[in-house]
Amino acid sequence: MKYKELIKFGIVGTFSTIINLIVYSVFLSFETAIELSAIFGYISGLSVSFSFNKFWVFKKVYSNKTAKQLVLFTSLYLFSLCIHTVIISILEANLGTMIPWLIGILLSTIINFTGAKLIVFK
Repeated sequence: MKYKELIKFGIVGTFSTIINLIVYSVFLSFETAIELSAIFGYISGLSVSFSFNKFWVFKKVYSNKTAKQLVLFTSLYLFSLCIHTVIISILEANLGTMIPWLIGILLSTIINFTGAKLIVFK
């Protein structure tokens, strides 16, 4: 299937986002600061995403470059998070909150998939 990696990437992204949300919600339920809860959630989702992308989506099981891949992966995702945040900030005044968020997610997904495939797990 031509789009097999992209479909798997989407599944991993969805699962990682759910993990992020669960961890975020659990920390909030213990009255942890919202920023700290968001950081713990993001790190949890990022960890799940890295593992599944490395071993399932891009099948780099036997790579001896895991530390380098983790640094590249984290850098890539932080970069796309910045892009996402800028898009929301610029478009929010005219389009509300949901449309800019969706545009940001779409662009971030394209950046993340392309970067993971061509740079991190090449």
